[in-house]
Amino acid sequence: MQDTYSLEILSKPREELFDGRVQFQILPRPRHGVLMLEFYNILRSKIPAPYKVFTDCIKIEKNEATRVQPDLTVIGDFTKFNRAGNYAGVPQLVVEIWCPSNRRDERREKLALYEAMGVPEFWSIDYNTGGFVQYYYKDGKYAIGKDIIVYNQHEYSSLSELDLGLDDYNTMVRLKCFPNVEVNLLDCFVPMHNFVF
Repeated sequence: MQDTYSLEILSKPREELFDGRVQFQILPRPRHGVLMLEFYNILRSKIPAPYKVFTDCIKIEKNEATRVQPDLTVIGDFTKFNRAGNYAGVPQLVVEIWCPSNRRDERREKLALYEAMGVPEFWSIDYNTGGFVQYYYKDGKYAIGKDIIVYNQHEYSSLSELDLGLDDYNTMVRLKCFPNVEVNLLDCFVPMHNFVF
């Protein structure tokens, strides 16, 4: 028997809820998906059990008025899923990959939301610029652990040592919530640079 799917369901945009306001998310471009899967594969291979890495298939629910759907979420307490299938706990790590269509205020709102929830670590990634910022929860607020632009091989070779600040240019990031886990950002960004769309 062949399964049939409604195009209406397949093309429905993602929606999130911020303080009771519905916000529709524009479907991301393929570059976004490639970058998300690169990070997923690397994190999945390094994050210890019982923790699991989820793609954008789950929503994080702060309360009835606020539900967001991050690109990647690392969860260890599986008792916090509610009847609607939303995660009503605090994830260990949340990753948001920003597209040009994401508004600046949306980025600020999500940063403030994850901070208010006490999410131990939040990664903010801009696939358009190669920007990566690691936030970690310390003393009731976020501090910045790593803030870097990840250059592709062509960009990197065309920059001078002065441009790069080679003493400081290190693409390795150690997870604050899993101190034994280290990720080389080049492993995630470089394959994605082949995509121009």
